[in-house]
Amino acid sequence: MRHVPNVLVVIRILCAPWLPFLASAEHRVAFVALYLFCYLTDIADGWIARKFDAASVLGSALDSIGDFVLGSAAVASLAVATDLLTSRTTLVLLFANLAFRLVTLLVTWFKFHVLATVHTWGAKVTTGALHVGVLTCLWLGRMWLPMVVLVAAIALVGAAEQLAITVTARAFDSDRKSLLSRPKTPVESAL
Repeated sequence: MRHVPNVLVVIRILCAPWLPFLASAEHRVAFVALYLFCYLTDIADGWIARKFDAASVLGSALDSIGDFVLGSAAVASLAVATDLLTSRTTLVLLFANLAFRLVTLLVTWFKFHVLATVHTWGAKVTTGALHVGVLTCLWLGRMWLPMVVLVAAIALVGAAEQLAITVTARAFDSDRKSLLSRPKTPVESAL
């Protein structure tokens, strides 16, 4: 059971890049099925890791990569299936979010020598909003700007929180829930 969470993440990393190829109208059912499968593996890997005490540094790093790959594939899928790239507002929000996330990864790497992100409640809300937004826009067959702006705003707040936590933290704690939560002490981190 120890390796199951990592196997689920690797499966998600391998499956997610196929999503943009299935995003067109003629493959919509296959897209939704694969998308939901990837999302469920995202939920299951963390739950299994915590439930069976199988969390690891490697697993945390893989999960961050898997989240990035799935999020990128979701946005690419929207670009394929809708008019995503024709809206200047959408592009600005997407690039701002991407910049925050890449800066956070770089700060984490240079400060803690770990390629991972903090799994905050903001990140979980962002993930849920992204998945609802993707499925809604694909169901409508077009970009619905209020949905895009809402998802992007949630993502920017979540990304800014992750960056603030990373910059202010003394030690890397991938499970810190929010900027307002107490960071683990070195003793707690070692347990």
